[in-house]
Amino acid sequence: MIRSPFLVLMFSFVLFSSCRDNVELPKSSNKQIQAYNYLQEAGKYLKEEKFDSAFLFYNKSLRIYVKEKDTAYIYYCLYQKAVVQQTYGDYNGSEETLAELLKYKLKKYDGLIYNQLGIISKEQKNYDDAEKYYSLSLKTVKSKVDSISPLNNIAAIYTENGESARSIAILEPILKSRILDVDSLQDKKARVLDNLGFSYFKQNRNQEALDYMGKSLAIRTNKDLSYGAIESYLHLAEFYQNQSLQKSNQYALKAYQNATIHKSIDERLEALSFLMTNNIKSGKNLYSSQFLSLNDSITKVRNNAKNQFAKIKYDSQIEKEENQKLKLERADNLLKLEKTKTQRLLLIIGFGLLVILIFWVVRFFKKKNRKEKQKAVHDTEARISKQLHDELANDVFQAMSFARTQDLEIPQRKETFLNALDNIYSRTRDISRENSEVITGDHFETNLKQMIVGFESEDVKIIIKDNHNIKWDKVQSENKVVVYRVLQELMVNMKKHSQASFVVVGFEDIGNAIQIKYSDNGIGMSEKLNLKNGLINAENRILSIKGTITFETDSNNGFRLSFSIPK
Repeated sequence: MIRSPFLVLMFSFVLFSSCRDNVELPKSSNKQIQAYNYLQEAGKYLKEEKFDSAFLFYNKSLRIYVKEKDTAYIYYCLYQKAVVQQTYGDYNGSEETLAELLKYKLKKYDGLIYNQLGIISKEQKNYDDAEKYYSLSLKTVKSKVDSISPLNNIAAIYTENGESARSIAILEPILKSRILDVDSLQDKKARVLDNLGFSYFKQNRNQEALDYMGKSLAIRTNKDLSYGAIESYLHLAEFYQNQSLQKSNQYALKAYQNATIHKSIDERLEALSFLMTNNIKSGKNLYSSQFLSLNDSITKVRNNAKNQFAKIKYDSQIEKEENQKLKLERADNLLKLEKTKTQRLLLIIGFGLLVILIFWVVRFFKKKNRKEKQKAVHDTEARISKQLHDELANDVFQAMSFARTQDLEIPQRKETFLNALDNIYSRTRDISRENSEVITGDHFETNLKQMIVGFESEDVKIIIKDNHNIKWDKVQSENKVVVYRVLQELMVNMKKHSQASFVVVGFEDIGNAIQIKYSDNGIGMSEKLNLKNGLINAENRILSIKGTITFETDSNNGFRLSFSIPK
């Protein structure tokens, strides 16, 4: 994705320059002058990073140029709309706009379109489609220099897809050809050096990796290619992650600072993820709150922008259809005025327009709600599917193999097989319980305690300490969900890893917060607190609502955890 508004403007300038080579400034048509003025307004808003307004005026300009059949300007407006949509993560909308653009069959611009489609596919981690579009873009180039960018993009796809050897096979010949050894191509050379160095790193050729990534960074800093330096800093942060956390942090901070200057949200998040991973401490993650806050903020902004883009397109379509219908109705009115009274006819037309408007509004919101529900279902299914694959697939395979290879008529082997099936059933039931909705209403306290006690068995005794003075109805719903999920993750962690036989969970009202204490007599963890994924999730949940968490662990004295959440 084009993450930086600065790069969006550069794409706009390059494309507009291409369009101007083929189109004279409109002078004769009042409509064309109006369309061109809209285009100027859109460019002004783009510079001011008011992308919804820019999108609106590109759309207004487009409608006029479509009527005037001005193909070159139609192309420019559609392309800019697609770039704006892509910038804010509206990938489906951007793909639809680019597909509409391809219908005009301006072959000289197909390479740009396929490149954009490749970027969209890569950002969605659809690497097969990304490689396909970059390859189509490569077929449109006219020179070896023009082929470097698509080849570099294809190589980056291979590295992302775990095929770094193929990436190296593409990039090494480019450098050996010395085609990039000119000042005007230093930006491309820096990209090739950085990607090749990163591919060497993935092949464990660390000295070569460091050498090439260092050369790339030197070019980018000397030539003031500061935006490209962000990628170099991120690659070096990953390179040093398992060698020197201090250096990894230094490069991650540089990437974050540079991405902040260029207002590149996604790369700021990537830099924060390195810092968050590198700086996990007992009871506190230095960067998790900042990461969660920034991630939530950009998600909200992008969702609002996508909704605004959809509304602009919808309003434009409605207006277009209404104008067309009005034209037909006017013609119909002229014929009917000769046969009937004007007032009756206008009443019928007014009623018809109202019905049409209601129909389209209802249809729009139904479609929107259906898409949101489908996405929610898809996300839930993906999460559950991962759990089933990670936790049950191996057990099911072993049970099937046992059934195929063993004689189940023998009582002892039959009992072993039935025990395996019972274990699979029990774990499936646990997954269902873990992914059920958290009820935060009047029965929250009862449901919470039932969930905790549900982990009790013949081997594990669970005690809940509660003086019954906690007023759960005064606690915010989102905080209740955090308490429920954190305790659920602790119980699951206990069941899977701790080998505990005795668990105590205590609740206490401490004024402005509720404190929950968990302890067990299991095997504990190492002195450096090797956190499992579930406990990392629990920590992030608590910190996201400005709660506090403290771990105490001893390999001889079990595991203890205390956390508090604000009311």
